[in-house]
Amino acid sequence: MLIIGDYGLSYEQSKAQMAIWAIMAAPLIMSVDLRTIEPKFRDILLNKDIIAVNQDRLGIQGRFILRKEKIDIWTKPVLPKEEGGHSYAIALMSRRVDGYPYRLNFTMAELGIKNSNGFVLKDLYKKDAPLKEINDSEPIIVRIKPSGGEILLATAKPSSTPATVEGI
Repeated sequence: MLIIGDYGLSYEQSKAQMAIWAIMAAPLIMSVDLRTIEPKFRDILLNKDIIAVNQDRLGIQGRFILRKEKIDIWTKPVLPKEEGGHSYAIALMSRRVDGYPYRLNFTMAELGIKNSNGFVLKDLYKKDAPLKEINDSEPIIVRIKPSGGEILLATAKPSSTPATVEGI
């Protein structure tokens, strides 16, 4: 059960809980009345992009991929799937307690994810953040707070050249 908004979790811990539950495709059962909680917690619970990751039609549960600098990285294949490969949700869970945000760098290739056409990267907690086009080896830089979480969506880009059949 999600305990976001129940006074037991900080804002950053609440973001972490929602991110990991979405990646794990766990049932999103709330323990609060949305009418009585702070708007920042309500925004986490009603984030349509994160709910879409949780309820993706592929129904594939995410998995732990890598721990880097005390930050766990989880991935989950999601739709759309393009010629070059799947799209992926990426959850970051900080185990750090050093008191300040940490700047984490990683690449899709480091996570074992490749798409010959690249990806469009979106931060699902920052609605106004610009989309960023990346390739497999381009660094992704995320600032993550102690015991906090982030969730990104790397949407596979379609091929820019139409498929052809030889001999036609």
